[in-house]
Amino acid sequence: MCTREKYITERFLNTTLRLAMLGLILLATASTADAVEYWVSGQVVQVNAEAAQDEDVSDVALSGAPRPFARVRLIDADTETVLGEIDSDSNGQFTVRYDRPLGSTPNVRVRVVHLVEDEATSLVEAYVLPPARDDINTFDSAPRFLLATNIKVLAEDSLDYGNMSAEEGLVSTPGVGLVFTRVGKVETQFITPQDASSLGGLADFTSDPSAPASLGVPNFIRAPFGGQIFVYGDFGLPQDACTGEQIDYYQVTITKPGGTQHVFKQPLPKTKTIVSPVPPVTIVHQRGPVGPFSGTDGALTVDGLYWVNRNNLAANTFYSFPDLRLNWKTYQLLDPSDSSSGPENGVYEINVKYYKKLAGDIDNPTIDELDPGCFMAPTPLVGRIFLHVENRPITASFDHIYLKNPGNGRYLASDGSEVAGTGGALDYNFEGLCNVMALESTYEVEIHYTVNHPGGFLRSYALTASPNDSSVSSVTFQALEGFGTHTTVANPRPVWNGPGSTSDMAGGFDTCAYIFDLVAGYRQHDGERYRNGEHRRRTYYVSE
Repeated sequence: MCTREKYITERFLNTTLRLAMLGLILLATASTADAVEYWVSGQVVQVNAEAAQDEDVSDVALSGAPRPFARVRLIDADTETVLGEIDSDSNGQFTVRYDRPLGSTPNVRVRVVHLVEDEATSLVEAYVLPPARDDINTFDSAPRFLLATNIKVLAEDSLDYGNMSAEEGLVSTPGVGLVFTRVGKVETQFITPQDASSLGGLADFTSDPSAPASLGVPNFIRAPFGGQIFVYGDFGLPQDACTGEQIDYYQVTITKPGGTQHVFKQPLPKTKTIVSPVPPVTIVHQRGPVGPFSGTDGALTVDGLYWVNRNNLAANTFYSFPDLRLNWKTYQLLDPSDSSSGPENGVYEINVKYYKKLAGDIDNPTIDELDPGCFMAPTPLVGRIFLHVENRPITASFDHIYLKNPGNGRYLASDGSEVAGTGGALDYNFEGLCNVMALESTYEVEIHYTVNHPGGFLRSYALTASPNDSSVSSVTFQALEGFGTHTTVANPRPVWNGPGSTSDMAGGFDTCAYIFDLVAGYRQHDGERYRNGEHRRRTYYVSE
């Protein structure tokens, strides 16, 4: 056995991997006369070797940390034909696309492999890692749509890509571009992903109820972003052929609902603080933008550039909000010079391109785009993020206020008589804010009102009557109703519009002045606090 082969064999004795297919999907996405394109998505997870070999440990119970940059290969189990392959990303996630012949339903095998260059023939040999359990990484006769879980590949190799020399032929580790870390105070792990089964881009602390208190924010549950939001993140460094390069500028593109993409060009101002420790000590603050700028890339003019401010630019120089990458007023144009980039409500996709500076001033540089191959492919949280933006207001209104006789179902008219319906009834909603309600002992108050959010993001509402005397009890029409009662495991979508136009009736009033309050809040927020809801008020003196 040659030294290289012995080295590889020895590496097969270390740790254990499994390929955990999280909602494994084979999906037909396009067709031609000869083939249908399918794709397989999943995640590579490294698990405990002892548990992997223990047949008493169920497949479901096997868990572990995501394993980045592992080569994933798709194989037709009957013909051993390679259908496709790709490296998993920094979170172990991958998507392999392949064409299969029409009418064919191959047994598809998912494998983690190690690629080693054959020095003699300059060909690439595939060292396929064996499964730890029979058929654990195979599923048969894949239909057009297949949902499965816990499909695993287990092997005895740690796959430390990038830590070995190029002569050994191993796949290298790509660099990391912009890593989004938070929006406002909401860390990206608490922003729901965009996929086919749920409405993504929402702040949601369901997975960790203790997080809101530690972050100092409300307990956002499936809550959209709105108003002015601050998107934070920081940059890694290119690797391999790009080692030594640096990201000096980034350009943000935002895809609107429906697929229209715009270069983001809203201003991003920051303050530079320069401290001189030489006596007498001086501190100078300089306020100015770090973008958007325009640069020259060969014969091209590149707009929407933001400078990657670094505190180590000079000794004792510091920037406010050093990791702030996007100051987004979601209610304004994405590009102030383009009226077609106006605000819309829905899920926005944010992507980033990277540039290095060759010459020129900060606000007018000569640049060169860094090869996208220098970085791992854009994925959620790395170089890409989805945010659901919602700026539509709540409707909350008093529509009608009547006195109703619960004994016969009739309403009080303005002349003191009773009428069968509301058509001729006295409507206190139009009688001024300080009118007197002569309830006597016969009537109760019936309030018709509207509470609605057109996007379905109502948070709560309540309708109450509070007396002007603490010794008198309040009257509750509709106690506080919250969003939580309108979502279940069986119905997890975050939509709740509210009751719409409805009515409630209540009695038990004393002779006193009452304030009637209709309060509605919505789940829109800026990453730190809920935006203002609606509050409607009526005041009446109630007499017998």
